Amino acid sequence: MKPGRQLIIFPLLVFAGVTGGHVAGYALVAPDHHDRHELLARTGHHYLPSALEAGVFAAVLGLSLAFLLGVTRGLRGARGGGARWIIVLPAAQTIAFAGLEVTERLVASGSLHDLGWVLAAGLPVQALIGLAAGFLVSSLDRAGVRIGQRIRLARGSRRRATVPALRPGASVAPPAWRPGPPIPARGPPQLLVLPA
Repeated sequence: MKPGRQLIIFPLLVFAGVTGGHVAGYALVAPDHHDRHELLARTGHHYLPSALEAGVFAAVLGLSLAFLLGVTRGLRGARGGGARWIIVLPAAQTIAFAGLEVTERLVASGSLHDLGWVLAAGLPVQALIGLAAGFLVSSLDRAGVRIGQRIRLARGSRRRATVPALRPGASVAPPAWRPGPPIPARGPPQLLVLPA
């Protein structure tokens, strides 16, 4: 897949993974709803519950684009690929999660004393979500490439069946006439002229 196309999908999937990992990580750190709400407000994460919907939308959009881009690659004759997603997504999500945690606390003037617990719970969650997303993106990309290749082969065989190959200098003879049942035809309309 070309880097330009990866730049379309990559931020969507990282955003979706970091958002989902944030929610899962804070659910592990603070299982009680009220404690979690207080922790989110204290650390600058008050937006997180509403951001989950945007994360789900980004995930659906990113995965759909990965599949469609795989189909277009298959139509162009490319082979399967996409294994690098399994490495890139977990790494990007864990780095983004750690950076976001520190930045949000500094912006919200929150304390950093419980950051260790959040990172200890959140980084493995981010890595697992990134790994699962990487496998899913790779699978969708390979499936899209296979479908695109089949469409390409079907188009090619249809063209070969409808357009006969001509050698240079060969003449084309009209098809031979074969007797068969008459084709029903109707003549042009005639005017009926009545004698005066």
